[in-house]
Amino acid sequence: MNARARRPADLLPIVLGGTIFTLGALVAHGRGPGRFETDVFRWVNDLPAGLRLPLETVMQLGTALAVVVVAALALVFRRYRMALSALVSGLAGSIVAHFMRELVGRGRPLDLLNDVIVWGPRITGFGYPSGHTTTAAALVAGTTPYLPRGARRAAWIAVAFVALARVYVGAHLPLDVIGGAALGWAIGSAVNLVLGGPGSDSP
Repeated sequence: MNARARRPADLLPIVLGGTIFTLGALVAHGRGPGRFETDVFRWVNDLPAGLRLPLETVMQLGTALAVVVVAALALVFRRYRMALSALVSGLAGSIVAHFMRELVGRGRPLDLLNDVIVWGPRITGFGYPSGHTTTAAALVAGTTPYLPRGARRAAWIAVAFVALARVYVGAHLPLDVIGGAALGWAIGSAVNLVLGGPGSDSP
């Protein structure tokens, strides 16, 4: 497996993602949402009940199971570096998000707002950043360099729907999922920088 050369431009998503996450964390630290964020949350949380099944389905992209499935599929197609990147990126996203939530200490919608619609079980603990969104974004950032352009776009659209779903089900506020997407982008990009990105392991 020959990795492509590492380029200075590979640092750009790490810096941008890390900066967006940090700025969001400073805003979110110990605070509830402002009026604009509350309005956006209400709009998404009030979307029709018929969207629950499709949104909860796509939301699974942000779980450990999705990470394992993507890594396994990459192995089946003998994309060994992609499998490693998927596994490391996805699991790192999940772990880092957990520790960042404890550090930032922002409550979830049910803690901070009234009349929140909750689809599914009530989730406790802190909310910034969204773990599902962080994991999904890290997984996608870690694997999209190995995919054709159309598949890359589809993968990032799926991440956007994961973020939308987490707000819709009442688990997170909008800033939580924005921070999660930025953090995951930075993590997946960092993993690819370390591993070297796509090489000659393509079938």
